[in-house]
Amino acid sequence: MKRQKYMYLTALIIVLLSTALIYDPLAFASQSAPSESKQPCLIEKISKNKKLIATTANVSFKIKTIDGVVQRAALPLTPSFPETINIHHSSEIFLDLLPWNDFNFTGNFNDSSVIITDKEDKLVGVIDYVYAQNYDGERIRANIKVIDNTLAIKFNKDISGEVHLEYLNATGNDNLWLPSYDRESFIDIPKDYIYNPRIYGGLHDYCTWSPDEFNVLGQRVDFRGPCARHDMCYEKSHCRSRRCDSILHEHLKTNCRVQLNPLNPLRATCLATAEVYFTAVVSYQEADTKTLFRVVTKDPQ
Repeated sequence: MKRQKYMYLTALIIVLLSTALIYDPLAFASQSAPSESKQPCLIEKISKNKKLIATTANVSFKIKTIDGVVQRAALPLTPSFPETINIHHSSEIFLDLLPWNDFNFTGNFNDSSVIITDKEDKLVGVIDYVYAQNYDGERIRANIKVIDNTLAIKFNKDISGEVHLEYLNATGNDNLWLPSYDRESFIDIPKDYIYNPRIYGGLHDYCTWSPDEFNVLGQRVDFRGPCARHDMCYEKSHCRSRRCDSILHEHLKTNCRVQLNPLNPLRATCLATAEVYFTAVVSYQEADTKTLFRVVTKDPQ
């Protein structure tokens, strides 16, 4: 009888453990893992060297910068890109880049855009938004990569319809004073954000060593909101977070789109600058944490 009771008790424990694993697969991991509150790893940025931005631009995208500002080329892209490409029951298109062999094509980190520069590493333009529209009207975003002198446009399913390439020219000085374009919501500074660089090092001073705005020829795009939200995201998670970084990337580009008209050549420059700032934050954080970032294990006095 006693043995039977033990068997019932063992069976009950197994059922309870199985239930815990099904409904909370992280339960055991969280018990053994150190608590964030006990071992915080807040990241303090400790460098403000603008050369880092220039180095990132040159290494990652082959873009020439002066004092953190992307330099635009004088001549536009020739020949021009096709605005639409037909696709029939396929999930990918490959565009040969040999007609543009005098230009450099570089994709960004999440395959959402491509930066185009000339042989002097000055910005010519940006492919920022590629999507397909099915015959039934559905729009589907594409991933775009540069692979061996080919622009690879890929979707997550087979599509029949038209693929649209949004190429933004960055050259010339025409149309600089067009009104803003309000396709998306402006990313502003949260009301509960406190600007105070002495709090957690660089987590309360917007973008630390990157400028807090894009400012070229009197055209301004405010980056303080995306930077402030990135600071708060880091502070909430205590550690470096790829999710926070990804949100920063999208927020920087969003403010470029909101505040500059698509026909304004500085919009492409702003988008390229956003890529540079974002890549500088992420790549140097990964490559040289001792120089640029350090772990803060307690609140600095």
